[in-house]
Amino acid sequence: MGFKAHYARQGSVGWQIDSWDVANQLLSYLSPEKRAYATFTRTDGSYVQCAGSKSRLTVEVRVIDVRGGFEHYVLGRGAPVGRETKIDCSIGPIAVDVSQVLDLRAARRIIRVFVEDGTLHPNFVASDVTAKFADP
Repeated sequence: MGFKAHYARQGSVGWQIDSWDVANQLLSYLSPEKRAYATFTRTDGSYVQCAGSKSRLTVEVRVIDVRGGFEHYVLGRGAPVGRETKIDCSIGPIAVDVSQVLDLRAARRIIRVFVEDGTLHPNFVASDVTAKFADP
C-alpha cells in the first residue's frame, strides 16, 4: 500500500502525509514537554500513536473493523510482567506495564509496518486493552 496517513500531534490537528521519510522526520520532534504524542491515522480510521519521550514512550494501536467496532492494543517487547510504571510527559503520567515501555526506534518500526500494511509488527507483543474503552 505504501505510506499514507493523517498525522496529528499535541497542539496541532495535523495534516495528510504520503511518505515514510516525512513521518520519520516528524517523529523526531517528539518531546515530553510540548509534543508528547504523535498519531498516524489510516484511511480506514485505524491508527497508531506513540506518547512520551524519545527514550521512554508507549505505543498503542486501534484497529477499526468493517462494522465500525474496534480493537485496541498496547505494544511491548514481551508479555506484560505485571509491574506498572509511569511515563512522564505533558499528557501524563501514562501508566503501562514495564514491558510496554519502548523507545523511538521501536515506535518507528511499529508505526511504519502498521501504516503501510495495516498489521501489528510481529516482533512486539500486542496486549488487547479494548475492554478499557467499553461503555459502562
